[in-house]
Parts: sequence; C-alpha cells; structure tokens
Amino acid sequence: GKRPVLSCHHCGLVKPIPQFCPDCGNADLKTLGHGTQKLEDAIEEMWPQAKVLRVDTDSSRKSKGAEALFQEIHNGNVDIVVGTQMIAKGHDYQNIGLVAVLDSDSRLYSADFRAAERLFAQLVQVAGRAGRSGSSTDSGGDIYIETQYPESPVFQYLLRHDVDGFLAFIASEREEAKLPPYSYQALIHAEGKSLDKAIQFLNELKTRMKSRGMITKELKVYDPVPKPVMRVAGSERAQLLIESVNRKTLQEALEMIDQDLRQESTGRISKASRIRWLVERDPISI
Repeated sequence: GKRPVLSCHHCGLVKPIPQFCPDCGNADLKTLGHGTQKLEDAIEEMWPQAKVLRVDTDSSRKSKGAEALFQEIHNGNVDIVVGTQMIAKGHDYQNIGLVAVLDSDSRLYSADFRAAERLFAQLVQVAGRAGRSGSSTDSGGDIYIETQYPESPVFQYLLRHDVDGFLAFIASEREEAKLPPYSYQALIHAEGKSLDKAIQFLNELKTRMKSRGMITKELKVYDPVPKPVMRVAGSERAQLLIESVNRKTLQEALEMIDQDLRQESTGRISKASRIRWLVERDPISI
C-alpha cells in the first residue's frame, strides 16, 4: 500500500510525515504542491473507472523499472498517465491526445539564467507527445500549460511554434547581459559535513583571490551560495561563481586556484577543513 512518508531522492532521507510542526508544535498541518502521488490520488477520485499510471522515481523502483511502465502506455493499457519530466524524454506515445503541464512557473523563474531556455525546450518536447496516433486523419492532440505568466516570451514563442525566434530573443538577452556565450564562467564547488564549513572554505578562497589582485574589472567573483540541491547523500554543498568576458583571463585565474588548492589537499580534499572541492569550467547549470 501507499506509505504516508516524506522521501527525498537526493539525500536518501525517508521519515514518517510529522503529526505536528517540529518547531512550534502546531498540529494544523496542510500538504501543498503538485506531487505526482497527490495528482494520482485526485485523478483516481475524479475518474474512478479510468486506469491511471504514475511514472516517477518511486513507481519505477517498485515496478520492473521505467521501461516496463512505458510499455504499459505503448500497449494502450492506460487511460491517464501522471508523471514527472521523465515521461517526456525519448518516447513516442501513439495514443496520447492531451498533455497537461502543471506549475510550469516553478521551472521558469530560477537563479539559473538558462531556466527559460530549458523550459522552452522541455515544452516543445512535451508538445510532441500529444496526438501521435499514427492516423493520417488525426488532427493532433492538445497541450494545456498552467502558468501565471502567459505573456512570457517562452509561451508566446511556443504558441507561434517559433523556435528560431525564441533562440534569437534569448541570444539578444544574453549579449546585453554579457552572459554565456558572450562571457565565460566557472564554478568552484565545495562539499562537506556542514554548509557553513563549505561556505567558509569558498569565502577564504575569494579573500585570497582579492588579496592577490586577481579580482579585476575583467574578472568578477560572486559571493558563495548554497547549491540549488544543497544536501546530497549526507553532504552539504556550496558554490562560487567566477565570470569573465575574456577566456584567457578566466583560464589563468582557474589555473592559479587549482594549483593552490592542490598544494593544500590530498586528492581534492582540503587537509585543513576536510572540504571536497572541484573546479568546473563552462558549467551548464548554476
């Protein structure tokens, strides 16, 4: 049966849902959000005769794997599919006539400047899942996207099926803001038992760079911040973003950083703080 638990797929934590707030003790708790399991429950209640299939990390673990779930869809044994983004990747479903995307805004607004680009690509891919019945008389399926910002360029270009126009718009924005590919970036990753120690490690690195005169008009170093997924497998993680409009300037700084850190480390673990570090050039996500 379904277990009422809190489960994190990043750090592996699994624990019972609390009966009251662990901070204030208030028992008036309410679940929020669009979790796939909650959607599955709501759909089964609304359409009790429909065969509903949930495709996510949990359900694929419990069955014979994701491929077995996809085969159920291909075989036409399912009326409604509920799932995460994994159902949109690399599968041509012959009988899907309607696709609904919930809470697309959560992927639209992000600290990562590539968020809009990624959402657009994903929605183009999702739209391709609808209406592939193989029938020459089929007029195609429909896609509904939930958003509070329908005027966003992502949705406006999507409505016009204008991929080239959207890419030109994104390129113009990037050039004006001096973001890649019109500048160059690198991330210094730090990982340890506590976030404070990881942040401290990166702050000390930034201070050292500043004292050496490495931070100039051509080389910008941001303050360290927690990574978007801060905790993974018992470790807490932070990152330091370095940016330059000059590739050579950035490369020289990274070589100096890498050399310094290696001298103070065993492998890529700091001898003093036990922080594991990594230099990533041209990161594809921040």
